[in-house]
Amino acid sequence: MSLKVSNLSKKYDDQWVLKDVSFEARRGEVTGIFGATSAGKTTLIRILSGKEACSGGTLFEDTREITRLSCDERGFHLPVLKNDSFWKSLFKSDNKSELSDGDGQILALEHSLDHAEGVLLLDDTFCFMDRQKRDIYFSRLRQVTQEKNLTVIFATNDFEEVFAACDRVAVLAKTL
Repeated sequence: MSLKVSNLSKKYDDQWVLKDVSFEARRGEVTGIFGATSAGKTTLIRILSGKEACSGGTLFEDTREITRLSCDERGFHLPVLKNDSFWKSLFKSDNKSELSDGDGQILALEHSLDHAEGVLLLDDTFCFMDRQKRDIYFSRLRQVTQEKNLTVIFATNDFEEVFAACDRVAVLAKTL
């Protein structure tokens, strides 16, 4: 699916976090969202997923407007979060994971790649992986994206990572 973001904005109280963000992510491609810390990457991913409402702008999945649809109605795939039941099954009784953060990320990414259909949203997914594992999973992400004809949005603040993993890149720049 193609995902089109047009003039998307988000405001908390009187503070703009995102202002007039526009880009298109195509099927079969990994689109990177690059920006510094606090540029609004996570907010953008949350809005795209439907977990958070935008303050303005529109979102289209192919020709269907999805701006006001709920998370479930959009059906986009986000890797499981540590408070989800999937993650809880990996914890010991004292709430300490048996996995390292990097291994946990790999497991969550594998789960996402196996189950994703349509749109996959990734927010700093590779941050706890070493360079060798990142390179392996960048390749795997690209392969699965093409095989399943997914639309993938990958947000990161790592310049090398975004260009190694992505077919296209949009930059979020915070203006003062």
